[in-house]
Amino acid sequence: METLAQPKHQMRNLEDTFDWMSERYAAQTRAVSWGGYPAWLHRVANIIVADHPRTLIDIGCGPGELLRIVGQQLPDCQLTGLDPSSAMLDHLPSQVRSYHDDLEHFSGGHQSEFDSAVMTFVLRDLHDPHLAVQQAAHLLRSGGHLVILETHTPHGWRAPGFRLYFHHLLPWWGDMRLTRDWPGSGHDAPYRWLSRTHQVWDRGESLAQWMNDAGLTKIQRHSNPDEVIMIWSGQLRA
Repeated sequence: METLAQPKHQMRNLEDTFDWMSERYAAQTRAVSWGGYPAWLHRVANIIVADHPRTLIDIGCGPGELLRIVGQQLPDCQLTGLDPSSAMLDHLPSQVRSYHDDLEHFSGGHQSEFDSAVMTFVLRDLHDPHLAVQQAAHLLRSGGHLVILETHTPHGWRAPGFRLYFHHLLPWWGDMRLTRDWPGSGHDAPYRWLSRTHQVWDRGESLAQWMNDAGLTKIQRHSNPDEVIMIWSGQLRA
């Protein structure tokens, strides 16, 4: 598998975009996923909970939707949220320990600290997702688990419809309804930018190999290739 080349437009300030999106992120993600977002998070939470971690870090946690679900099922688990957007962190549940930082910098000072780590809709936004998977693995203790949720252009008959929606209709819907008050340039409007990053990411065919390169074993896919999301997990080698 080949590493996906990342275009220059991905080298932008994620903090500014997600600060602006923080108040509407959860509601709009539910809308643009046609209601699928909560169910996807519950599927990820079930994978995390099955490993009974004592410590969990959500990398790119946003407003903490996943952490709320995990916290309800694992009340004794120490939850940590990491996000480049300080405005997103303002929405976290009170029991969550929060860090306003990027993964590259954070991973340097928190190696081997967590039983589990999770990334939901993060990798496609990063300039070097291959490196990001390695940095996420560095946060894990020996035997720790990493879970990744990402969008995915489905295989089979659903692919043309998904590409029509994600690459054409979603940017238009974003401009007309979701982010029409966006203060920046039209080119960088959140859903136009999301559409472009996904076109580069597409199916994320290299993800399993990246997890292996990061020292993970027992790599498992928890979704079908014909779904519009993919969920992967792996365990750090002892």
